[in-house]
Amino acid sequence: MVEMNRIDLIEDGSGGLWAEARDLHAFIGIDRGYEEWLDDTILNPSHGFIEGVDYEVYLDGSTKEYYISRIMTGDLAMMAHGEQRGREARIHMAKGERI
Repeated sequence: MVEMNRIDLIEDGSGGLWAEARDLHAFIGIDRGYEEWLDDTILNPSHGFIEGVDYEVYLDGSTKEYYISRIMTGDLAMMAHGEQRGREARIHMAKGERI
């Protein structure tokens, strides 16, 4: 597992802020693999996340990269079951800050 000290936010042309899902996974320190976490959270229909609204998918070669909205980033951090890094991510995403 890769430990990260911050999550970079990317601003789109309309002022929206986005984060790479892979970065959030590493920052919070999820103990499951990235693909499993992705299937259980972002891609799980029971959570109600909507492609094009909550997240965007881009191809980087043969790899799909998921960019998640600032609001979704906070939602996913809350789903981290109170882990300290999840709490830290929620606070910063609520403020729209890079962490």
